[in-house]
Amino acid sequence: MKSLAVAALLAVAGATGVPGQSFDLESGRLLVEPRHWPEWQFPAGTLTFNDVGVRPVFIREQVNAVLDAPSFIYGKDGRGGIRDAGSNFASAPNIIDGDETTYWEPDLEAPLDRWWVEIDLGRLVWVKRVVVKFVDEGEGDPFLQFKLLSSKGEVAFLQSQALTYLRVGRSGGLNKTQRIYEFELMPTRDADKGITGDQLQYLQFIATASDRRRAAEIPEATWRDLEEEDRGDIAYFRRDLGGLREVDEESYSAIARDDQRGPVKYFRRERPRLAEIEVWAPGDNIVLGTLDRGGKIVGYGNLGAEVLVVDGEFTTFWSVEVGFNFSDPNMQAQDPFRDIFLDLGAWYWINRTALVFGDIYSRAFPNYVINLSDGRRAPDGTFAYEPRTSRGGERSTDPESRNNLFHENAYELTLARYFKMDYSIVNGSARPAIREIQLYGRGHLPRVGMESGLIELGSNPRILSRVNWEADTPPGTEIQVRTRTGNEITRLVRYFRDTGVEVTEAQYRKLLSFQRGDSTISFIPGEDFSGWSKFYPASGSRISSPS
Repeated sequence: MKSLAVAALLAVAGATGVPGQSFDLESGRLLVEPRHWPEWQFPAGTLTFNDVGVRPVFIREQVNAVLDAPSFIYGKDGRGGIRDAGSNFASAPNIIDGDETTYWEPDLEAPLDRWWVEIDLGRLVWVKRVVVKFVDEGEGDPFLQFKLLSSKGEVAFLQSQALTYLRVGRSGGLNKTQRIYEFELMPTRDADKGITGDQLQYLQFIATASDRRRAAEIPEATWRDLEEEDRGDIAYFRRDLGGLREVDEESYSAIARDDQRGPVKYFRRERPRLAEIEVWAPGDNIVLGTLDRGGKIVGYGNLGAEVLVVDGEFTTFWSVEVGFNFSDPNMQAQDPFRDIFLDLGAWYWINRTALVFGDIYSRAFPNYVINLSDGRRAPDGTFAYEPRTSRGGERSTDPESRNNLFHENAYELTLARYFKMDYSIVNGSARPAIREIQLYGRGHLPRVGMESGLIELGSNPRILSRVNWEADTPPGTEIQVRTRTGNEITRLVRYFRDTGVEVTEAQYRKLLSFQRGDSTISFIPGEDFSGWSKFYPASGSRISSPS
């Protein structure tokens, strides 16, 4: 699959441009180097940069979700990473850094109930497998016994900061040698048949047993060679009719008869060290960051709340109050069909949709059709969609589809930017709710647009003749150049709610202060600007935009 980045340049007469931003304007030429690319305008999170150039982001089919957890910010002050630890919080990030030579070790003097660490993935993740790795032999010990818990983010009780956790797995018996554990997850809510994995945001690792100061018996000479903090107990034993009995050092010294004096044993201290917790998901969830990329989402009813289905949080949901009764002849004449529309803000290769349904009052949609579009238009001017998968019939009330709260829909790899889910309201499906829509795919983004800032050619009018360019174009890429010109620049102000939804200035003014989001200012071509020229066929072409 070839990837194409199109650089679109704007030319305008006006004040002298400032070099060193998205380009350098030199005498007779415009210079764009790798250092300039990050300053260009493009959908957030769609490109990566290095000292060689720029390339589209690669969508992975398998991802360790802890590695980029700290980059996810949610709610008012939530951020992925280490949520908390019972002790040694400062070293806890070592278990999600991808480096198996670093580790988290609990405070050995703390009580056992403080030997825990909690991970926040920063978003709801479809987790297939969790891997627990302890340090290599010779670098420390595995934990003697532990359990692993997971949470979707639901609180244990009202106004509580504690979360509801379910057990993912445990180590079983007392362990001295095993250093890698793998736990395959299964859904903890009703789900489609064949689905593996579970939706979760938090993980908690808890130690449940420890040998503390008696990790292993060692020779006395070895014990004395250890650093003080690594020396464990010295155990003293007395021989009697029942065999060996442990006594304290003072009692051992008071034993007069040699045949009653038992052995003295030396131990090293336990060093439980957790190197990594890996959380494996079936790929990057494409919908995350949709609003940041300039995309949008529109649902039928309950307007404004539909953004909650792409916020990455299990505890939020979008629902629409409906009440359609097919037994009522008057209602039968009305259109029962509804849809939720999503502009991803960029183009992707997509082959799977996961839907997380339900709240405390409702179940899943029993029937829907998932459609994708790359933006091509139908004869009536609307987007031309390809139906990718459907669930239920027009008026189906299939209890299995309705009761399953986790749906997986797989289909052929499809180039798309626009997602539309058509659903119909039927008896028994009143107040449907969606917690999350998740889209998955693979490969580099098939197309990404980049645009420079307005390129000001100076205060004096310019006569434009030809456009020449030189560029490095790796295999599978090309440069396309077109121009537009003008004299006027317009100031554009955009207003947003705290949910990220764009509103008009009048609507923004009516919002309460806590409902207001950011407002942004940008400068765009004025009304006197020409339209875009056709792409120039080759370097040295005559400029077709007005001078």
